[in-house]
Amino acid sequence: MKTRPDFIIFGHSKSGTTALHDMLDQHPDIYMSDPKEPNFFASDFTRKGLQYAFREMTPDEYRAIFKDAPGNAVCGESSASNIYSTVAAENAYRWNPDAKIIVIFREPVDFLKSYHMQMLKNPIEDGDNVEDLQTALDLEPQRKQGKQLPRGQKVPELLYYMERCKYTDQLKRLYSVFPREQVLVLLYDEFRKDNFATLKQVCSFLGVDPEFGFQKNDANVTLRVKNKSAQDLLHNLGAGRGIFSYIKPVVKSAVPKGTRDKLLSWASDTFVYSYKKDISAELERKLKQQFRPEVEEFGQLIGRDLLAHWEYDSIQ
Repeated sequence: MKTRPDFIIFGHSKSGTTALHDMLDQHPDIYMSDPKEPNFFASDFTRKGLQYAFREMTPDEYRAIFKDAPGNAVCGESSASNIYSTVAAENAYRWNPDAKIIVIFREPVDFLKSYHMQMLKNPIEDGDNVEDLQTALDLEPQRKQGKQLPRGQKVPELLYYMERCKYTDQLKRLYSVFPREQVLVLLYDEFRKDNFATLKQVCSFLGVDPEFGFQKNDANVTLRVKNKSAQDLLHNLGAGRGIFSYIKPVVKSAVPKGTRDKLLSWASDTFVYSYKKDISAELERKLKQQFRPEVEEFGQLIGRDLLAHWEYDSIQ
């Protein structure tokens, strides 16, 4: 019985990790974990008592998520918090020093816009309630001191927005533990442009058939929350929390999964979310100026001219 992953998608958030996870799960020689994001190695982000994304998982619980994998399958999981964690790389190495690591990075401003929208979409225990990105960025120093946090926020590290964009430090943490040949670095825009070329690259890296015929699976669309109360209600319903812990088993036995998913999707689109709004040109220019040294250094680390690729050439 399998008890550990052969590979780990370390992140980034909002960079195609869900799409990659789901598409790899189509491959007959690959077994992807359920839940997708156990967050087991990012122990500096998990909390005891949480019922949602960052619930602390025991070693036995983690082993159990691979128990149904066929003996010859290559097992993987995808926890985006790993890339932000200061301990996940070392924890993962101790668990399996031969594990292969996949990371996906997105142009920083594009990432930051999408990540902020995700924080607004999340339940407040691991999300944000400050709708203006500039305001959220300005609050970061205070939030690092435990101030100006949303009531009920239990994982404040997720709101350190500029920390999320320190790509060079994040990748160096991985390189300090895992041999570079065990780490595959991908770019989100290239994956989005050609899913299948990236999947072929990933399959070759994992040692499985790269010619498998994958079905396309678009990455998540970033949405804006328009009704927080409706969002919390649907999250509680989906997770079976509170009174819904009694209702969910009845609904689950009476309504087919496909129908349940369609109903939840319709309710979310109708009552909770709207498509994201862009940030101002002034803020985008300011952020790109701030990120330019990071983009240049990170590009040098991975051997890519990212100033040209991400169109930072003209940014001074």
